[in-house]
Amino acid sequence: MDRCGEWPCTGEPQRVEGAPVLRTVGGGTTFTYGLYLAGAAYCWGRGKSLDGIVPSDAIPRKVAGDLTFEQLSMQAIADATCGIATDTILYCWGWGGWALPWIASEEPVAFETDLEFASVTIAQNHMCALTAAGSAYCWGSNWSGQLGIGWYGSAGGNAVVATPQLVLGGHAFTQLVASAMFTCGLTALGDVYCWGSIVADLSSNVPQRVVAVPAFAELYAGSGHLCGLTAAGEAYCWGENYLGALGDGTREHNSAPVAVLGGHRFAELTAASGHTCGLTTDGRAYCWGGNAHGQIGRPGFEAPPGMGWW
Repeated sequence: MDRCGEWPCTGEPQRVEGAPVLRTVGGGTTFTYGLYLAGAAYCWGRGKSLDGIVPSDAIPRKVAGDLTFEQLSMQAIADATCGIATDTILYCWGWGGWALPWIASEEPVAFETDLEFASVTIAQNHMCALTAAGSAYCWGSNWSGQLGIGWYGSAGGNAVVATPQLVLGGHAFTQLVASAMFTCGLTALGDVYCWGSIVADLSSNVPQRVVAVPAFAELYAGSGHLCGLTAAGEAYCWGENYLGALGDGTREHNSAPVAVLGGHRFAELTAASGHTCGLTTDGRAYCWGGNAHGQIGRPGFEAPPGMGWW
């Protein structure tokens, strides 16, 4: 392995040994998940927040419980994973954090609610889920209004909500994405609504429609920025842009979506802490933003002092 300062790393793709055939993968700060073709969940990496309950393991291990999942969601900083099982029950494992309603567990724990969810998204201190009808529910921390229930911080008596709350506005969403301070939803018409705080001039405790954007087919959330793809594969991003994660050729933050340069047609994007990557419709990978650990696939990477996480 190469070195990024004090850390082992590599700037070139490496095959994951011991992984079964997977249909989806997702990753974060210290560990990675994969969803097997038949629905079983696998994880590998470092379970650092479980105080030794889950040891570091570079080999993918099947998650306990013999559950089959339709969809998984992971939160890197909180070291948490949740999934909707084929029985529509929401299961979570890992470290829930102070604002997520479960105790640290190395095995999936069923979330107790009468609601039946079709998908879930996890952020650092809150999570949201969609019903089959498209109703959005959020719970956890609400310091920035990221639950979409009409108040900020400690207003209403408590900044943390332990049970799912219906997001205001009556919108029907096809997708939700969440990050530390915000949540966004996509409607069937391609409209985007966001709540919480993305950049300084874009903050609300109820869903607000993002204006002057094309109709999106899919949304992707990083820690401080969002990106969207149109049905034609055009990529747009907005939010924080310290290291160029918006792909517009600048490092200026933007509260409105800006087109990613290059004229590429993407089939999929992924947004992370300070960088973004996309897979084009002809199978080519492009990345932009920070490269302290080689995460955009270019040589010459090394974490600058005091900025190891970039």
